[in-house]
Amino acid sequence: MRNNPLFRQDMRLVLDSDILDWSLFLRNYAKAVQTLQTPIIHSKKFSCFSYLWSNSHNLEDDAEHFKEFRTILVAGRLEDLAGTQCIVDWVQNFIGKHHKSFPEVHFISHPDPELFWEMIGTLDLEQTGFVVICSNPSDLFPYLVLLRCLEFLKSADCSVQKHIMVWAPKGTEFPYIYPIVESFRLNIQHYSVFTPKGSSCFNEISLSIGNMIGFHFNLFVGGAKKTCQQYFHHILKSPLEGAALYTTLKQQYPNLSHWIWNNTRNFEPLAQWIQWMWKDTLAQNYSPSFPKHILHPPPFYLGFTTTFWEKKISQTFFFLTISLMKI
Repeated sequence: MRNNPLFRQDMRLVLDSDILDWSLFLRNYAKAVQTLQTPIIHSKKFSCFSYLWSNSHNLEDDAEHFKEFRTILVAGRLEDLAGTQCIVDWVQNFIGKHHKSFPEVHFISHPDPELFWEMIGTLDLEQTGFVVICSNPSDLFPYLVLLRCLEFLKSADCSVQKHIMVWAPKGTEFPYIYPIVESFRLNIQHYSVFTPKGSSCFNEISLSIGNMIGFHFNLFVGGAKKTCQQYFHHILKSPLEGAALYTTLKQQYPNLSHWIWNNTRNFEPLAQWIQWMWKDTLAQNYSPSFPKHILHPPPFYLGFTTTFWEKKISQTFFFLTISLMKI
């Protein structure tokens, strides 16, 4: 199989250089073959992008005033923060966590409300915005956090409408949260859950918070459209969400490529996150498909890409660079 003429020369070089684990590649190849046997509908695969494109004009205006704060504290369950943390970590690594033009974002997912109480006690409330993410009606953590925020802001004579933003999934009732929202006329936004792992996909929350710190949503939409087109034409060989993020950062920061090659330590979190996304897309209802006219067997690319991201990204790029220099 290694000598199959369908294998491109550069990919054979990577495999022969022992950069990738050959047995791991074969397992991923077999997994991809099995996955591709399940027919899927394109509109289901990337429904998150279709939805975000049609609602892009609503996502930036509501969070505009949060850019004025020095600190933004985001509270929610750990799985609800994953996509947002990915964007925030990357953008703040690029511009610096203490960049004066944008607020600094902190996350709290601990279920103990007293920890939150201690944390906000150290903040300048007039310069702090609070984002509370509700995802489970039976989870009391967002409810308790919201009460703490209201108590602190009222004692400091700050506008609760200006400093608090609540996010809740569409079509879900929150018996503890909604009465508070209505009583204090809080700013509540609704997000959509696109996949069984809603947190593993970009949604309105992550893009809204990203916009607060300089991650322009319009650029992301442009990157997403471009990567969708590339995917369906078999140009793109990585998950759409990760590729769109990469494209967006590349557009915003022209020196991105140089930065990545010289900061592989900071590149690893994105690689791990893309690996997570890639495995999620291989689930039964979200299997990737490729045009039939492609000369190379699609399972090869799935196996190769999955294997590639399962290796430590810093080591992979290091050894790949060394190998290419020797040629």
